[in-house]
Amino acid sequence: MNHFEDGDAGWHNSPTNGRQHFFKHKKAIVAGDVWSMRVTGGAWLGFATEEYDVRDRTGATFHYSTFASMGEYPGSTIIGRGISEDGNNHSYGERLLPYIPNRHPYDISLRITKDGNIPQIQFNNDDVWHDFAAEGEVGLNAGPWYPFMRKGHDIVIINHDIRRPKPIKSANQKERAESAKSASPKSKSPKAKSAKNKAMSANNKARAKSANNKAKSANNKAKSANNKAKSAGATARPLKLGRSQSARPSKRSGVTMRAKPSAK
Repeated sequence: MNHFEDGDAGWHNSPTNGRQHFFKHKKAIVAGDVWSMRVTGGAWLGFATEEYDVRDRTGATFHYSTFASMGEYPGSTIIGRGISEDGNNHSYGERLLPYIPNRHPYDISLRITKDGNIPQIQFNNDDVWHDFAAEGEVGLNAGPWYPFMRKGHDIVIINHDIRRPKPIKSANQKERAESAKSASPKSKSPKAKSAKNKAMSANNKARAKSANNKAKSANNKAKSANNKAKSAGATARPLKLGRSQSARPSKRSGVTMRAKPSAK
């Protein structure tokens, strides 16, 4: 959701109680999920168990929650006995005060770690996570956990989002991936590709040259055959005159030569 509304259907919310409302999300999160928002004003932000009842005005189930305060007692954190792993209440006054931004609005992200179920908070996406409790002191029980908040009517929350980061590959998965990568054929370097292209180009040129030479040889053979055919046609046999044919007049003497009568 982009803008958090007091009557949002995704949340259980308390009846009007002065200026404050309590909210618990209807869907549980798991360790590693990141709950993010942009906040103007002070609010209590954290997590609650299934037993926490936002409609209970007596506060009988309040110890089933853990939160960090951005408003009253700013920077303080509470881990109730109903959600702590050791069954005790834990409170830390002004633990987060040095990290709360002075200018509003500012971004807040919350999560529960996979290692130890430690509730943490981050400001303005600076990639620095701060524990609710002193280091190594206490975590949360096994859950399930639900996003929880207390806010007044004058507090604005936008860019509200709950996301599940992509799983990070384990060391064994990385080793298998590297092994598969090394087993696959290595890609050729630009120099090797260039040499291969040059060799292919030279091979193509040689083939083209060979084909050209064959064509020239065939052309020469055709010319030779054609010349032989012409030579054979130019050599004609002399015609023999028959007895009944008369000799043609000689242009030199101007005398008409007649054939002698044959002897009978």
